[in-house]
Amino acid sequence: ELGRDLGRGLGGWSFTLLVLLLLLSPVFPQCPDSCHCVWESSMVLCTDAGLREFPQGLPPDTVTLHLERNYIHNNWDFLNSPSLLLLVHLIHLFID
Repeated sequence: ELGRDLGRGLGGWSFTLLVLLLLLSPVFPQCPDSCHCVWESSMVLCTDAGLREFPQGLPPDTVTLHLERNYIHNNWDFLNSPSLLLLVHLIHLFID
């Protein structure tokens, strides 16, 4: 009886979908709004994004990061950014 009431109150499928999304969210990392993530190659493209600081929220498995033609190169403080330090798989960093 309680299960039926809960299912009706939350829309049954809607509740199941919400639970699945919450469980799977750590599996599918987010890509910063100003960037494009190529999941198959662990590459993040933030070229020409108008960035003035190092992007936040990069996928932790990023191997290649493109930051060309932004305004970050004027401020090398990004080398101490916690976001950069979390990218333990980063091999290629393109910046100018």
